[in-house]
Amino acid sequence: KLEKKLAFAERKLLKAERALAKVEECLKPAEQRGDQECITDEERFMFRKLGLKMKAYLLLGRRGVFDGTVENMHLHWKYRELVKILVKAKTFDGVKNVALALEAESGGVVVSIDKVSKGYAIIVYRGKDYKRPPMLRPKNLLTKRKALARSIELQRREGLIKHISTMHAKAEQLRAEIEQMEMVEEKGDEELYNNLYAAYASSDEETEETDEEEDDAFPETHAEEEGEVSERDDEDWDSDESETGFGDACVPHAEELQTKSEDVQSEKVRLQLSKVLKI
Repeated sequence: KLEKKLAFAERKLLKAERALAKVEECLKPAEQRGDQECITDEERFMFRKLGLKMKAYLLLGRRGVFDGTVENMHLHWKYRELVKILVKAKTFDGVKNVALALEAESGGVVVSIDKVSKGYAIIVYRGKDYKRPPMLRPKNLLTKRKALARSIELQRREGLIKHISTMHAKAEQLRAEIEQMEMVEEKGDEELYNNLYAAYASSDEETEETDEEEDDAFPETHAEEEGEVSERDDEDWDSDESETGFGDACVPHAEELQTKSEDVQSEKVRLQLSKVLKI
C-alpha cells in the first residue's frame, strides 16, 4: 500500500513539472551586464540611508519578478533616484536571487539588502546615466496571470517533493523493521533483547539519578513531616485515653459505689436490731 502511494506521488510530481515547464516557456530572464555602473562606499552609505527612510515602496509578493514589477520600478525612477522594494521571503539567499534578477531586468544598481519589520528591503539605484526605456514592460518576463500560475506550480512541486521524501523515509523504516524481524526468527531473540535492555537501562539510570537528586534536595522537609506525624499520633493517643474513661474521670464513680454499699450495710444492721427487740 505504501509503495502504491509512493508511485502515485511520483506520477503527480512528473505532472507538476510538465505544467511548470509549460508555464515557463515565455520566461527568458536577462543576463547580468558586463559594463555595470559602480558606486563608491560613501554613495552606497548615503543611498542606503535615504532608501530606508523612504515612505514609498513596492511590495513583491508570491508572483516574484514579472513585467509589472519592472514597470513600477521605472515609474518610481521618473521622480526619484532610488526605489525601495519589500520582499517577504524565508531565507536571505532567496532575497539575494530576487535582487540580482531585479538588477538584471531593470538595469539599475542594487545598493543594499536589509532586514526590516515587514521582511527584507531591497534598495535599487537607477544610475547616473539613466534613460527611460521606450517599453516599460519587458517582453521576456511573465505577465501577472502567468506569474501567479507559476508560483502555484512551484508550491505544488515543493509540497510533492517533501511528501515523497517522507514516504521514502517511512518505506526504509518498514524495510529495516521487516529485516530485523527476519533476523530474530532465524537467530533467536537474544540480540533483540540485548538491544532493548541496553536502550532501557540508560533510561532507568537517568530516572534513578533524578530521584536521588530530589531526595538530597529535600531532606529537611521529610524530617519535619515525620515530626509532625509523631506529634499527631501522641495527640490522638491522649484523646483516646480521655474518651475510654480510664483517667481521672473514674475516681468519682468509685466513691459513689462505696457510699451505696455502706448504706446497704447500715440498713441490714437496723433490720437485725428490730428483730431482736421484738423477741
